[in-house]
Amino acid sequence: MKLPFNISEREKKYLIIAGVAIVLMLLYQLFSWYGNVKANVEDISDMKWTMLKKQLNRLSKKDDVEKRAKAFVQELKIQEKTFLSGNKPPVAAATLQKFLKDSASSLAID
Repeated sequence: MKLPFNISEREKKYLIIAGVAIVLMLLYQLFSWYGNVKANVEDISDMKWTMLKKQLNRLSKKDDVEKRAKAFVQELKIQEKTFLSGNKPPVAAATLQKFLKDSASSLAID
């Protein structure tokens, strides 16, 4: 290899050794970077896979949650029937009187 300036054989050897060392350092840096990127991608994919499994579990339990919600709504309707009807106290009191009168008449109490 002919260079445009004069370099001794000894200096050529040092330049070649330095060039090879620089190429090796660059390859090492590239390999390190690739390893880090690969590890990060694997970590992220593992996290996303775990998150996906959790979401699938929640979706599979959707029917159970809907059944529990319907049962709760039915229980709430049953409990609401025990409340006195009427927005104001006199109306609620009249409803209570009617309920007591009906109960007393069914038990034959005056």
